[in-house]
Amino acid sequence: MAGANKGNAAGFAYFQIYTKNTTGEAIGQVAQSTGLAQNTTSSALLIGGGTSTDFSAREPTVVEFRDADAIAGKMGFGGGDIQPFNIDVEEINATAAALFTQSNVDTTTNTSWSITGANSKQTNLEDVGVILSQRFQSRDSATAGTNQYVHHILPACDVRVLPGGLSYQATSSWQFNITPSFASKFPWGEAFGATQAWTDNETDYFWLTADNPISLTAFTGDGAQATFIAGYRPTSAVVTVNATPNFYAENGTAEALTSISVTTGVATPDAAPDADKRCVLVYETIFTAI
Repeated sequence: MAGANKGNAAGFAYFQIYTKNTTGEAIGQVAQSTGLAQNTTSSALLIGGGTSTDFSAREPTVVEFRDADAIAGKMGFGGGDIQPFNIDVEEINATAAALFTQSNVDTTTNTSWSITGANSKQTNLEDVGVILSQRFQSRDSATAGTNQYVHHILPACDVRVLPGGLSYQATSSWQFNITPSFASKFPWGEAFGATQAWTDNETDYFWLTADNPISLTAFTGDGAQATFIAGYRPTSAVVTVNATPNFYAENGTAEALTSISVTTGVATPDAAPDADKRCVLVYETIFTAI
């Protein structure tokens, strides 16, 4: 079933962040400076406990034209880009805090403790992408009433983790502070182009609808390893190129997997990816662990 073009969205289902390499492709949870080594997989980081977010577009500057005491017309300038925003979560995630500020989770100073800092003086934050998923009910005539998911994807951001306040007998919501920018590629490395018709082939935000939540797993080939394993169980074994819940690309070009298992998560490309080939699988899942 194709994703719906219109419908109603509600709730906050899933929050994921992924790092990117220097060519703009997702590499999961690996620092850009390190890169994803050959014959290695890494998946988007699923962050639990998301409760709300205030992300929204900039309002344009509006100029009013007047004729005596009456308004003769209006003209808008600029606007439309996504402004910095916060995501409130109830799950503290030291891995995320350290990764996106290019620091460490210290379990060496004292192996009984986990020490993580805000690294507030780090100005060169990690280049990441963000996926926010909502429940979505189709209003397309062919699928009206069916439940799907709408995914809000910000393909280029930097992130800081802000600790929440303390309150007597109450939860403490921590925040991820997101600053979006513009990107020219999808998470799997394919360049935006005429198919999307976005100005300058760039955007800071797009959304897609699908029957299930999506996630992604990155893999770097070594010329010998013929399979890799997705981060979670896929919901489908369909692998038709450009018509599949298991969208796969190598070096930014979509290809069909030979197969993918809905129980083991094993994905099999049509041949062992060459050494340093950049592979990204974006797939539908309900986040069942493998």
